[in-house]
Amino acid sequence: MLERHLLKTSVTGIGLAMLVFFASYVASAETVYVLEIKTKGVDEASLETVKELISSAVQSEGHSLTSNKNEADSILRPALLKLGDSFILKIDKLKDNKVKYSSKMKAANLEDMDTVSTRVVRSVLNEEAPSKSVKVTDVTADEETRGTRRFKATRQFRFGFGPAWSSGLNVNGGGTQWSLGYIWGIDPDYDLKLNWSFYVPRADEENARYSELALGMNYFMTQAKHSPYLSIELGYASAAASEKINNLFNYSDDNASGWALGVGLGYKFFRTSTVNVGLLASYKYLFDKTDKSDQTPRLGSLNILVFY
Repeated sequence: MLERHLLKTSVTGIGLAMLVFFASYVASAETVYVLEIKTKGVDEASLETVKELISSAVQSEGHSLTSNKNEADSILRPALLKLGDSFILKIDKLKDNKVKYSSKMKAANLEDMDTVSTRVVRSVLNEEAPSKSVKVTDVTADEETRGTRRFKATRQFRFGFGPAWSSGLNVNGGGTQWSLGYIWGIDPDYDLKLNWSFYVPRADEENARYSELALGMNYFMTQAKHSPYLSIELGYASAAASEKINNLFNYSDDNASGWALGVGLGYKFFRTSTVNVGLLASYKYLFDKTDKSDQTPRLGSLNILVFY
């Protein structure tokens, strides 16, 4: 008896829940009147197709259409604009001759208008953005690619050379720094760069060396044709202090290697061209000390740069 009573109570509860759900669904349904479409640059056949798609979308969303404007709960005012091969559909929801809510979407072509009209009608009747009312069955062709499109970065090789002066490498006088790299221009204000550089002292008897592979960024102070910029690099460097060694290759064993930081101030010319030139004064600091002389390798340089 108790089980039968519980079963009867459960069935009654489910029935009441279904009744409440159905009543709320019916209550949310509206009678809709659709005004003539405002349009520009759209042929008559396409216009008739869009009209029918909007009417079908209203009904597919559980609402009813009326030909009497005075009987309508909602009045929709659609507008259609052709833009190249694509279309933009906008619908305003009117109340007391005022726009209560408005929504629009882009269709990549007329075939996509079936999905777009459903999305815009649902959006404007529910008064929520199209992105919030999307279902898995009505993603548009424009939305499929929108998340994958990005600004196209400019790409250039970078070659540089110029005088350099070292510290902590037991070198008397300066030397020459050479560099080769690659630049990605991510926007008019910033460049990303990957750079390899090496330094050789001027004197033949000094076997010091400094080489580095670094990733960095340039920040341009203006967007003008010729602009100064700030440079910062972080990379891995290998260095050796000069020492007297009597071996075949005159190779120094007073080594240091590790992370290195570089900062610089430069000027880039002819940025509006595909080939640019520039100047860069930089300072590099290696976060390690040489094994024998216990010194910290540092390098200052002034490079002439060519970007192509």
